[in-house]
Order: sequence, then structure tokens, then C-alpha cells
Amino acid sequence: MRYEGVHPNTLTFISLLQGYDGLSSIDEVQEIHIEITKEGLEGDPLVGSALVCIYAKSGVLSAAQKVFDRLYSRNVVSWTALISGYADHGFGREALKWLKQMQADGVAPNDVTFVCSLKACGQMGALKRGKELHVEIAIEGFETDVFVGNTLVDMYARCGFLAEARDVFDELQVRDVVTWNALISRYIEHGFDEEALDCLQEMKQMGLMPDLLTYVGCLKACGCLGVIDRGLALHMDISIESFEEDSFVRSTLIDMYSRCGLLLEAQDVFDDLEYGDAVTWNVLLAGYASKGQSLHVFSLIEKMQEQGVEPNGITYLSALTACSHAGLVVKGVIDFSSLLKEHSEMLTIQHYNCMVDLLGRAGRLSDAVTLLKEIPCQPNLVTWSTLLGACRKWGDIELAKQAFESAHSSDDKYVALFISMSRIYASAHMWDDAKLIEEMRLNTTAGMELVEG
Repeated sequence: MRYEGVHPNTLTFISLLQGYDGLSSIDEVQEIHIEITKEGLEGDPLVGSALVCIYAKSGVLSAAQKVFDRLYSRNVVSWTALISGYADHGFGREALKWLKQMQADGVAPNDVTFVCSLKACGQMGALKRGKELHVEIAIEGFETDVFVGNTLVDMYARCGFLAEARDVFDELQVRDVVTWNALISRYIEHGFDEEALDCLQEMKQMGLMPDLLTYVGCLKACGCLGVIDRGLALHMDISIESFEEDSFVRSTLIDMYSRCGLLLEAQDVFDDLEYGDAVTWNVLLAGYASKGQSLHVFSLIEKMQEQGVEPNGITYLSALTACSHAGLVVKGVIDFSSLLKEHSEMLTIQHYNCMVDLLGRAGRLSDAVTLLKEIPCQPNLVTWSTLLGACRKWGDIELAKQAFESAHSSDDKYVALFISMSRIYASAHMWDDAKLIEEMRLNTTAGMELVEG
């Protein structure tokens, strides 16, 4: 084009940029960006907005921000592109910061802006800001928009306010499968599995067909509740709807049967797979490990490797869990030592928690404490609860006291640990100490409520 003496213009670059989408083409976009800069068009609102949009979608947020900052003028498209990029890639605080600046600059959000901003509120648990946005949405008349409505439901549910999510849901004029899935998934996330399954029934009664995500969510709920009759009925529906070939559905079916204690059925679903990836192997392994079926776990890991599927951190976690539940202390310690030497990058707090459980079950409390002193990450609630549970089992009051004090001195104040420690003292008939711990719990809870308020 340049060889013929013709210079590309705004429309040329916009057309070129519209042909790219995603991180795989970002190098080519950057080459076009260089040409745009040469032509002095980087600050052009149309070209610049297109660049911001593609950089933001691709997660190259620093580049998106730089282009945005150089724009001569900013419209709702460029603002929304930047806000969307931050929200979609987990930077909710930044997204809400730029929304505030957008409104301060006198640019009114559109429906897409509100959707992105609500998503950011949900990520952060920023209920107060989410409620403010809800009011703005109602004033602007976007409340009837199905995408905005779906995101409102999801925002309230992500923040843990499921009653409010249901209220918004019930007021929606249009409820599609995405709306139902948003409510179902958040019910499951917060442990309201029965309510999730009730939603499925309501959905069917309204003549709306569940999709793949609906079935996956409800299978998880069946597994958590251990309601195999409902799980079997769902499996039949999935087969009728031809969703059974999907690997995500297969993995969830395996998990559901495993959680319900039907390992043979879980194995049957797995065996029907033409090829099992690491995810499906790990789901089956976790099922056997949770039931202490150590021989099956070790055998499956061998088969997994024979078929060219490399074990990962989740695989090794199942192996350690199997050792813990089967009482194979020596093997568990040996395997963990090998992991430390050969695959330390795979180890997470879950692996250390599993080892604390293994050692605690065997009464090797001093070894568990030694391990905790060497842990490279911050112990969490599971770590301390597991150690306190072992102390209670073996009657080691002094170690329990030390563990509780260590946990209490951390930044995270785990209220559940007060209950555990109180029970340990009560088991030892140390009533004054139990009462003191209960008073500490009440004071801590009151302090947390004051801060949150």
C-alpha cells in the first residue's frame, strides 16, 4: 500500500484490528500498533479504542492502559473496553476505580459497562458498591436487560447474599438458561446444594431445557448431598441429551459416583472414555483416595503414566491422601520426601495439610510440628484444624495450646479454632480454660463485626 504512495488511514487500521482476537495474534497486533504510531493515529479515539479493546481482551493490560492514557478523547467504548479488561482478568479493584473516574468525567455507563462493573463487584465481594450500581441500573432502565439481570443475580450470589440474588432473579422479566445457571452455580458454591437441585426442577417445570453447565452443577450438588437416586436420574437425562461424551461432564459424573461411594460405577464411566486426560484421571484417583483404596490409587497412577499422561500436583495429592486414609505412614513419608526433592514446585498447602493429617492420625505429632516449621507457605484453617484434631485425639493439651497460640498470632483470626480449642479443654475437664477460650471467641467475633460494619 505504501509502495503505491497510499497511506493507511483510520478505517484501514480499524478494519485490520477487527480481524484479530485473542492472545495468539498479539504479536501481529503489536506490529500494527507500531504502524499506527508512525501515522500519528494512536491517540485517535476510534483507532485507540480498537487497540484498547484488543489489548484488554488479550489480557495485555499494561498496553491497553498506555493506549487509553494517550487518547485525545475517550468515549463509552474506550472506557468500557478498559474496565472490561480489568474485570475479565481478575483486577476488580482497578475496574471499579476506572468506572468511578469514567463517571467523574461525565461519561455515562452503558449496559456492557454495568455488566463488567458488577462482575468486578462480585469478584471482590464489594456488596455496597454492587448495591449502588443496582440503583444506577434501575434509574437508567437497564434492569430489564437479560445480560445485566444475569450479572446482578451473579453479583449478589458471589457476595454470599443468596436471598437477595433470588429476589432479583424472581423479579427478572426474562430468565434464560444462563440466569438459572448463575443461581445454581452460586448455590452450590455456598453449600446450598438442595436449593440448586430445586432450581433444576423449577427450570424444567417452566419448560426450559438445562444445558451442559446446568447438568455439571447439579451433578456436583448430588455428589455433595450423596443423593444417588437424583444422580442416576441426571445421568439418564444427560445420556438422552447426548452430553455424556463431553469430558467435563464425564469427569463430573465420575466425581458424583465417587462421592456417593459407588466407585465401580465411577470406574465404568471412566472406562468408557476413549482417552482420559489428567483431569479425569485425577477425579477417579481422588475418589479411590478418599475411600482409602490405596492399592487402586497406586495402580491407577502406574496406568496413567503408561498411557503417557504425566502426574501433576493433584495426582500426588491423591497418593498422599490414600496413604493417610489407609494408615500407610512410612510410604506417605517416603513419597512426600521424594516430592520435595524432585517436584517441590508442585507442592501446595494442601499437600502439607495432607501430611499433617497422615502424621497426626499416626500419633506422630512432633513430626507434624517439625513439618509445619519447614512449610514454605502460610498455614491455613485446615492446617491448624487438622493439627488440633490430632492433639485432641491423642490428648496432647500442651501442643494444642502452642498450635492455637501460633494460629491466633497470625493475621487471619480463625473463629472455628476457638471452638476446637474449647472442646480440647472440655475433653480434659479444664473448664476454666474452656470458658476463657469461649470469651476470646466472642470478643474476636465482635471485633470482626465492628471492622466489617
